[in-house]
Amino acid sequence: MADATLVPHALANSLGLREQYDRSMLEAVASFLERRRVLLVIDNCEHVLESCRQVADAVLRSSAGTRVLATSRQPLGIAGETTWFVPSLSIPPDTHPYSEDLTQYDGVRLFLERATAAQPNFALTPDTLPALVRVCRRLDGIPLALELAAVCVRGLSIDVLADRLDQRFRLLVGGNAAALPRQRTLRATIDWSYELLNEQERLLFARLSVFLGGCSLQAAEAVCGGSGIAMDRVIALLLGLIDKSLVVADLPGSVATEPIGAAPPPGGRYRLLETLRQYGSEQLAACGEAELTRHRHAAYYAELVIQAEPQLTGPYQGRWFAHLALEQDNIRAALRWLVEQARNDEKPGVGQASELGLQVCAALHGFWYQRGQTVEGHDHLMALLHTAASEPRTRARALNAAGWLAHYRGDFSGAQKLLEEARAIFEAEGDALGAAWSRAYLGTARFRQGHWGAARTDLEASLTVFRSVGDQRGTAASVGVLGALLRWSGVDADQAEAFVQESLALDRALGNQEGVCRDLFLVGQFAILGGNDAAAWAPLAESLEIATAGGYLYWLAYLLECFAHLVAQNDPTRALLLAGAAAALREREGAPSSPFWRSWFDRELGSIRQILKDPRTDEIVAAGRTLSLTQATAMALAVDAPGCQVDPTSADST
Repeated sequence: MADATLVPHALANSLGLREQYDRSMLEAVASFLERRRVLLVIDNCEHVLESCRQVADAVLRSSAGTRVLATSRQPLGIAGETTWFVPSLSIPPDTHPYSEDLTQYDGVRLFLERATAAQPNFALTPDTLPALVRVCRRLDGIPLALELAAVCVRGLSIDVLADRLDQRFRLLVGGNAAALPRQRTLRATIDWSYELLNEQERLLFARLSVFLGGCSLQAAEAVCGGSGIAMDRVIALLLGLIDKSLVVADLPGSVATEPIGAAPPPGGRYRLLETLRQYGSEQLAACGEAELTRHRHAAYYAELVIQAEPQLTGPYQGRWFAHLALEQDNIRAALRWLVEQARNDEKPGVGQASELGLQVCAALHGFWYQRGQTVEGHDHLMALLHTAASEPRTRARALNAAGWLAHYRGDFSGAQKLLEEARAIFEAEGDALGAAWSRAYLGTARFRQGHWGAARTDLEASLTVFRSVGDQRGTAASVGVLGALLRWSGVDADQAEAFVQESLALDRALGNQEGVCRDLFLVGQFAILGGNDAAAWAPLAESLEIATAGGYLYWLAYLLECFAHLVAQNDPTRALLLAGAAAALREREGAPSSPFWRSWFDRELGSIRQILKDPRTDEIVAAGRTLSLTQATAMALAVDAPGCQVDPTSADST
């Protein structure tokens, strides 16, 4: 029904009422239902919403025994209304193992039912499982989209279908010919909802498509407000799109009680389902706003990242790391746009996109390092470093960041070239503190290579500058690595211990949990090297708990190897499992250990194999490689366990 004035008439007809000359049809319906107990169902109200609202309100006011069940893409907005949100069908999460029964998810079951109806030979096999999950996830569990996709298996393999969903609006068109026109194709269904929006709602919906993974209210206002939408109207329009089921609001269950301080503000997230986001992106391009909106999006997230950088080594670092992780898809999109713009920037002198992109990458390098995303970070940095010119200090900071990430990946020669170039620029600019950070990073890279003399020279030079300007973060970083160098090189064990204790005190005072994690690891490591395993337990256990809570993957691998040593005498099987878990983590994160550490731990592994004297040692290590991080850390900390509780032949990643 397209004519809103006919809603009362349709209701009257369904009740068997005739037109009456002395009163309206709505009055006749209300009078008829006045003393009856009736459930009145009004389906698909959104395009005649005002008329449905008047009918429901009149009926409910006149009849205490009547209840109304209305389906609509937005609430009726009358007194006493209870809104029930009907979500998309359930689909497997990213972390769901393919070994488990996927038919527990409604979206998977619907797809399988429709696919086998369209192609009786279609079958779910271990080979097709990953592609089927991709289809269900990329279509957001939307029933119509899944039904239309399932029909495609008549002529496409499930793998090809999954790969072609970027073209979903051209692909998903083979609907039921008996259905309403708006339900025959995916585009027609979304067109129906889009055309019910007013001009400003359409504009906001299109602009919201620039966000990946959703956004905060602050981001929506900053990026989508202005140029046709007053800033103070964004929230009202956003709520309207939520009411119309075009935007999903993920709201926190409770208000955070932790003091905010310098931490990011708590709040909800607002997102478009991916299918709607692609549609919105088309509308954004059609109205000629794509370039401007992407620019505002990139500028907003660049500012967020730069604001976050000093907090990543302070007392609120956990919340800031979590905040950046939540926004990572948006940050990636912003960086891609900046790289594109930098490559296209033909203006003489400093390119704005290149300058801003390098600032963002330099600010993010600690985040990439902490999350084991060094390849991604290094690639962004190198892409921008090879584009338009930037300010010398910006370039030097980016070179420092690229050198640090290269060293983390084990590319020591590449790291040295980048860091030496950064140091030269800082010195030419008269920036002693910047040059000190270059030398601190150089010293760390050379230490990990086992080049003790050159490393000590760099680290002591950087420490002198850090102490002279009162830079506690730099001081803690330099004395920590200096302590490790002095201990491993056998130069001065007492001074090594003093340096690490100084670093630990500074990092605790700064609230730098990643630094505390490293320092406690070094305290435990020194105890092991000194033959005092009992003294190593407490600092290593605390370091492991911090690393697990903070997601410090680099240190987790080292810590698991330390615990393999600690449990070896009493439980060599558990030690081999932990060694396998550490090796798998290093491979996944692309973070090889230092050569001297590798040599030490290889000897440890040889000793463990000798203790166990079991021909299945390789199988046990292989089983350890399948352990999840949760399993591995729990196993390491199970100090009182009488023996390994994991069957080495059946460990899995659940």
